[in-house]
Amino acid sequence: MLTLKKTIIFGLLLLVGGNAYTFDLSDVRVGVRGGVNLNNAIDHPADPSQITGYCVGALFNYKLMGNLSLQLNLLATDRGFVMEDTTIGQVTYDSTIHAYDTTYFQGDVEQLYNYLELPLLLKYSVPATPKFHPYILGGPYLAFKFREIIRVSNAGVSIDIDSKLGRDIDYGFIGGAGMDIKFGKGWFFIEGRYDRSMRKTMLNGDYYLQSISFQAGYMF
Repeated sequence: MLTLKKTIIFGLLLLVGGNAYTFDLSDVRVGVRGGVNLNNAIDHPADPSQITGYCVGALFNYKLMGNLSLQLNLLATDRGFVMEDTTIGQVTYDSTIHAYDTTYFQGDVEQLYNYLELPLLLKYSVPATPKFHPYILGGPYLAFKFREIIRVSNAGVSIDIDSKLGRDIDYGFIGGAGMDIKFGKGWFFIEGRYDRSMRKTMLNGDYYLQSISFQAGYMF
């Protein structure tokens, strides 16, 4: 754990600057977090519906001064939306007849994205009591897509179609609030946050992704 904390401090130094000898190991906390995402799209012409996803990952929290800290998250997270009762076509090339063929699918169409997300957040805590610290946090994020699929569901049967229509890199901002609760030697926390993409998701589209996320975790 000591070696891990030293590695984290070195990374934070690159972000906030300063002299390494002014940093205290007790100001650094590492932890895990996970939760449920309520995902949808903004400015989509089809007015899609909300879809549920999940997130899981790690956090590194460094106390800057007083009640202010800097938190870096590393999350595997789901994004997307669903268009109900929709028809889509998949175009494939048939090498035997040297022609293109279109297959049509009817049903609920889910546009699903899986990202590796890196939020860098400022966190301000208010120690209401020694064991309960409510807080707010916010900042930018950068996300790297590692999977994208279109899922068509009809009458209990689902078909997954690989897709590459979305951009590989996304960025945006996060704002949220939560509560740190002293538990053992560390802190248990619950948190709600809003994620808003600032980059158009599709290469030729006009919509953005958004998510309301409810998370919980533990900081050591």
